[in-house]
Amino acid sequence: MNPAERVIVMLKTPRPGEVKTRLAAALGPDQAARLAQAFAEDALAAARQTGAPLAVSFTPAEAATEIATWLGPDIPLWPQVEDDLGRRMTHALGLAFAAGATHALLMGSDVPDAPPALIREALDLLSTHAAVLGPCEDGGFWCIGVSAHVFTPDMLDRLPWSSETTLAATVERLAALGVQPALLPQWRDVDTLSDLLNLQSRLEKTPNAAPATLARLRELPSGPLSGQPCGPSLATTREPARDD
Repeated sequence: MNPAERVIVMLKTPRPGEVKTRLAAALGPDQAARLAQAFAEDALAAARQTGAPLAVSFTPAEAATEIATWLGPDIPLWPQVEDDLGRRMTHALGLAFAAGATHALLMGSDVPDAPPALIREALDLLSTHAAVLGPCEDGGFWCIGVSAHVFTPDMLDRLPWSSETTLAATVERLAALGVQPALLPQWRDVDTLSDLLNLQSRLEKTPNAAPATLARLRELPSGPLSGQPCGPSLATTREPARDD
């Protein structure tokens, strides 16, 4: 392992009713939480294959024992601060730099099939670029990497999170700081039932890409695998506000 780099996976404790609320509207809170758990396990497995030191940035902070029981003692566990997403992200990046990293990559847990080679590419780009971003097709990003020499604790403050302009606003903010980020190929995160259906289709073709997630999908009694909703009609169900 190279101690100069760090991959941080951000996640919410997979408790029913507290994670993946838009999926829960279609699948129910228990199934959504089980999927969130599988997403995180696959994302961590992919990050581990890069060979970089890992850390988990989790919320809520009082779930430390629960997270440690789930993930084991080998991964540093960093509670998130109670603030907006930008502050939580910069807090985690700051901890990585305080621990000795010269560049750090932060990724969400809702990209369970992100290829290890793509995560590794993001880390490698930080040797020639001060920052890197992994775009999502919804206008956000699934990962952000920063080098310590350009990092500031307020660099992600007051950005339009969970919107179709998140990526563009982040690129603009970094440019204002004199940083031109490298951009990775686009990847699709999983927030909605449509995203989940798309993921399930991909995984049926490449089952080793996210085995825990595919196993969980195959356990669903209906919904994605049958093409039928698992709860209220999806045509009439309003999706809750987007998850962080």
